[in-house]
Amino acid sequence: MHLRRDSRTTQSALPLKAHLHHFLKSLCSYTSHGDYQSYLSGLPLPFTNVLLNTPAENQWSAAIEAQLAQIAHPFCWYFDENSEFKEALLARGFQDAGLFKGVIGPIGDYPESEYEIGTPGEMMEVLSPIFDLEGSGFEALLHHPNQYNYLIRRGGTPVTALTAFEHEGIVSIWNVASLSHVRNKGLATSLWRAALQQAKKRDCTMSVSYLMAEGNAHGICEKLGMKTAWEFNSMYHMKVD
Repeated sequence: MHLRRDSRTTQSALPLKAHLHHFLKSLCSYTSHGDYQSYLSGLPLPFTNVLLNTPAENQWSAAIEAQLAQIAHPFCWYFDENSEFKEALLARGFQDAGLFKGVIGPIGDYPESEYEIGTPGEMMEVLSPIFDLEGSGFEALLHHPNQYNYLIRRGGTPVTALTAFEHEGIVSIWNVASLSHVRNKGLATSLWRAALQQAKKRDCTMSVSYLMAEGNAHGICEKLGMKTAWEFNSMYHMKVD
């Protein structure tokens, strides 16, 4: 299946956009709407219900109204920079989550780091309190043959977690989190490197990540040699009457 390219997508961004398509499609119900695509989990979490790319300009209003009518849960719309489409979404109650960054780089050689493969339930011990996921059903998205859940424990308890998704030689890193009492100790960076090393053993050569905001993840990605290759808008609608 060929993912249609947005007219504003640069050549360097194409691997990032294609990988995001495969990741979302592996977890969610997928529908192509021609110029844009939808990936819907049905969970009450906007970042798990995603629309990607921009409809044809003469279809903006119809596409926005159709998705507002059809999608029952909060959802996001990701698209390359387009101020006019952004204004159309704002006019229909969408909120601006900011400019996201897709970063990419070759997987280097790193020293062996501690890690364990965690169960979805163990991952939720870290993710749930940090991202307020209790009762959300998010655990269901942590099961996939090309997805690996990594943990670091302290005192037998999971304290740092991340998820890696591998597809066609590229690995992406998701759900990076550490409980508050172990932050700023380098555990997330160590676990990230461990995940990349394991992916490299499975013939991955490139790593990517999609960064929501300036913060620690940017610093980790820079240390790992990753560069920004795609910037895109993120708008979301909470579906609250």
